[in-house]
Amino acid sequence: PNGCFEQTTSTAWPNTLVVNYLTVTGQMTPELEETSHALVTRGYQRLLTFESPTGGFNWWGDSDPGNRVLSAIMLWHLKDMESIIEIDEAVRDRTLAWLVDQQQADGHWASGDALHSGNEVLGENDMRSTAFVTWALAHTGWANDSVTRASSWIQNNQADATDLYTIALAANAMAVAD
Repeated sequence: PNGCFEQTTSTAWPNTLVVNYLTVTGQMTPELEETSHALVTRGYQRLLTFESPTGGFNWWGDSDPGNRVLSAIMLWHLKDMESIIEIDEAVRDRTLAWLVDQQQADGHWASGDALHSGNEVLGENDMRSTAFVTWALAHTGWANDSVTRASSWIQNNQADATDLYTIALAANAMAVAD
């Protein structure tokens, strides 16, 4: 894994998913386990370098503020990794606390966290941001109160019926949160 957070995640997460798949389906061999665990560990160590000193995770691991969407991705990935390798619970707890603290009083997460290339749409509006972060947190099971508040906000602020991407994000969030 190399590059920015996005590039690192796009190479590290598939390794995590494959290890989990091989384990669940009984296809993991000792040789594959050794190789794949090394790859997951390498990806994890690289991802840790993107933690922002202000909280959360950002694109380059510099002094830029944390990004809500990236921090949600990191938590989701940490959840998927925890059955494979030992994760630093302090990093998990810091990131989770920072992300929950970013949640607005009415239950949503504000938009504005876009990819550094400027063409990402996850942070385009509050519904997309909230749906994605809710989906990630629901997957982890680490912030049930925040998920409940966000689910209520999603239900009360329906996505524009013509925005299929946002509808899909909200549907996934609600399905996992339920």
